[in-house]
Amino acid sequence: MVTGIELSRSGHSRRAGEQLRTARRGRNLPLDEIANEIRIPPKYLRALEEGDLSVFSADVYARGAYQKYARFLGLESRDIYHSFLRSLSEVRQRVSLKLPVPATWLQRALTPYGVIGFSVGLVGLVIVSYLGWQVRSFIQLPDLELLEPVNMVVEGDTVIIRGRAEADALITVNGETVLPGEDQEFLFELPVRPGINVLQVEATGASGRTRVVTRDLLVTGEGN
Repeated sequence: MVTGIELSRSGHSRRAGEQLRTARRGRNLPLDEIANEIRIPPKYLRALEEGDLSVFSADVYARGAYQKYARFLGLESRDIYHSFLRSLSEVRQRVSLKLPVPATWLQRALTPYGVIGFSVGLVGLVIVSYLGWQVRSFIQLPDLELLEPVNMVVEGDTVIIRGRAEADALITVNGETVLPGEDQEFLFELPVRPGINVLQVEATGASGRTRVVTRDLLVTGEGN
C-alpha cells in the first residue's frame, strides 16, 4: 500500500493560529486586506488562524504561508515559529494514496478517438488490400493448367486436349479459340499427324497478359 502525508488540526496549531488572529485584530486589519497585500488567498489565512492546516496539500506550503503572514504581522519570534513547527509535526497523518492505474489497451481503444482511429485504419487497410489485389491481378499471369493428354506419346489422328483456366480468360489451342465451361474447364479435339506435333495452349487474362503451355506430342500411328 502506498501512503502519503496529510495535515489536520492540533493543539499547537490552534495556539499558533490564535496568536496570528490576536495580532491582526490588535492592528484592526481585515483578513481580505492582508490577503490582497501578501498575495495569499483569504481561506489559507483563515485556516492558519483557526489552526486547520488540512487545507494545505503539503507542510511546505503551510510553513511558507505562516512565515509570510507572521512576518507581515510582526510575529517573527523564534519561539512562536518553533511552536508552529511543532504543530506541523503533530498534524501530519499518514494516509493511503490512490495511484492512478494505467489504462489498458482496450480502454484506450474504446475512447471516441480510439474508435475513430481504428475505423480509419480499418478502412485504409481495406483500400490498400483491394488495391494490392487489383495490382496483383493485373501484373500476374492468368492461371492455366493442362489436364490431358497425360502422356505425350499418343496414337490416332486426333487428340483430346482438356485443361482448366481462370474465369474470363481467353483460351486458344494452336490458335483456335476455345470456350470454357462453367467449371472453367475446356475441351478441344486437336487434329494430329504422325511424328512430332507441337501443342500450344494460351490463356489471356483481363490485363492482357498471357500464359502459354507448350508440349511436344509424338504421334506413333495414324487412325483409321
